[in-house]
Amino acid sequence: MYNSKLISILRKIPAKSIGKLGDFIRSPYFNKNANIVALFDILVPHAPTFEAPEIERRALHKMLFPNKSYNEQKLRYAVTDLTKLVEQFLIQHKLNDSKDLRDLFLLQQFRELGLDNYFKSTLKAHKKEASKRLTRDGDTYLYEFLLAREHFDLMFLEGAKEKDILLIEMLDSVDQFFIATKLKFYCEVYNNKLMRASEVQPLLMPEIMLHLKDHPYEDIPAIRMYKLVLDMLQNTGDDSKFLALKAALTEYGKYFKIEELQNLYVYARNFCAQKINSGNKDYFRLLFDLYLELVDRRMVFDTGHISSREYRNVVYVGLRLNEAEYVKDFIYKYKDQLNPDERASAFNYNLAYYYFVQGKYDKVHGLLAKVESEDTYGYLDNRLLLLRTYYEVEEIVPLFSLIDSLKMYLRRNRKLSDFNKTVYVNFIKFVTKMVKIKLGGKQKLEPLKAEIESSQYIADRFWLEQKLQELEKKRR
Repeated sequence: MYNSKLISILRKIPAKSIGKLGDFIRSPYFNKNANIVALFDILVPHAPTFEAPEIERRALHKMLFPNKSYNEQKLRYAVTDLTKLVEQFLIQHKLNDSKDLRDLFLLQQFRELGLDNYFKSTLKAHKKEASKRLTRDGDTYLYEFLLAREHFDLMFLEGAKEKDILLIEMLDSVDQFFIATKLKFYCEVYNNKLMRASEVQPLLMPEIMLHLKDHPYEDIPAIRMYKLVLDMLQNTGDDSKFLALKAALTEYGKYFKIEELQNLYVYARNFCAQKINSGNKDYFRLLFDLYLELVDRRMVFDTGHISSREYRNVVYVGLRLNEAEYVKDFIYKYKDQLNPDERASAFNYNLAYYYFVQGKYDKVHGLLAKVESEDTYGYLDNRLLLLRTYYEVEEIVPLFSLIDSLKMYLRRNRKLSDFNKTVYVNFIKFVTKMVKIKLGGKQKLEPLKAEIESSQYIADRFWLEQKLQELEKKRR
C-alpha cells in the first residue's frame, strides 16, 4: 500500500485540501459506496506520510472488512474505486480554477440542449469579459479558437450567413495559437542546443520563419516576444537583439501570465550570464537592470515569498556593480519576505557576503556561523566565503584546515556531478597556490596566471583574478 498510486497521490494533496476531498467523496452525486468513504476515513488520519503499520494491506483489510477473511481482490477493488474518485476530485479542483473551461463547457451544453438564446447571451457576455483582459499569450488564441468553433457549429446548424465570418476568425485564432506555440517551444529546443547538435528540423519551422519575414505579427505579443527570443539565441554576437528583447519585456510583459513571463526573463538572464562568462563585463549592468524589473514586478517571489536563490542573485550582481547602498537596503527590506524556513540563513549569508565585499571581514565569520545549509551548494558557498575571508585576513592555520576539510567533503560527496566537483576543486587548488605565493614562496606568478586563464571551470573566477592582480603589484 505504501507505494500504491492512491497513497502517492494523497501524499501530494495539500493538507488544506484534504477536507474538501472528504466532502467530495461523501457527496452522493459522486459516490454512493460506503466502503469507499470508510477506506478514506481509515487512511486520512495517517496523512501526510501514510506510512503507519495500520495501512498495510492486511491491516487495512481487517479494518475495512471486519470479520471477513482476507480477500486481496476485494481490497484492490476498493482501493481502485477510491483512486478514481481522488483523480476525479483533482479534475474538479482544476476545473474550479479555470473559468474559461467552465464557460466553454457551459456553452457546449447549451448548444447540445438546443438552448440557443442562452448560448448567444452567454457567449456575448463572455466575449465582452475576455476583451477586457490584458493577457495575450499563446493560450489566449487557442481559447478564442475554441469559442469561435462553438459559435461556428451553432451557426452552421442554423445556416446563418455569419458562419463564413466566424470561419475566418476561427482560422486566424488557430494560426496565431499555432505560430506562437511553435515558436515558444522551438526557442526551448534551440536554447537547449538540441538544434545545433542535429540536422533535424521541427516540422514547418522553416516555413514559419519564412512567413514571419513578410508577416511579423507586431500586434501579437506572444509571436513578437518569442521571435525576439529566437533572434537573440541565433545571433549571440549582435547585442541589438538582446536589447530589443529587453525592451520588449518591459513593454509587452503585461500581456503574459506570470509563469510565462518569468521564463521569458530567464532567456534574457541566461544570455547575460553567457556574455559575462565570455568576458563581457558590461552585461553585469544589463543583468542587474533585469533583476530590478523582476523585483519591482514581484517575479522573484514564489508562493508569496522571495526566492532565496534570487535574493542572493540580486545581492551578488549588485555588489559586482558597487551598488552597495542599494544592496544593503535590499537585504534588510526583503528579509521578512523570505520563506521562514530559509530566512535566517539566507539573510545572514547575504549580509556576510555584503560585509566581505566591503572589506569588513571582522563581521563575516560571526554571520556565517549562523548559517545552516542542508543543501550541498549552500554549504559549499558558505565554506568558500569563509575560505576567502581567511585568505584576506591571513589566518593561515584555519585556512589550510578548511581547505583539507573541503577536499575531503568533495571526495565523499556523491550528490555533486563531476563537472561541479571540478569547479570547486579548481578553486581550492588555485587558492592554495596563491596562499603559498602570498606567504613568500618562490613559485612564479605567470604560470599560475596562465593556468587560471586556461581553466574553463572555476568557482568565483573574478575574486581569483583580483587576488592575482594584487600579488602582481606586490612583486613589482
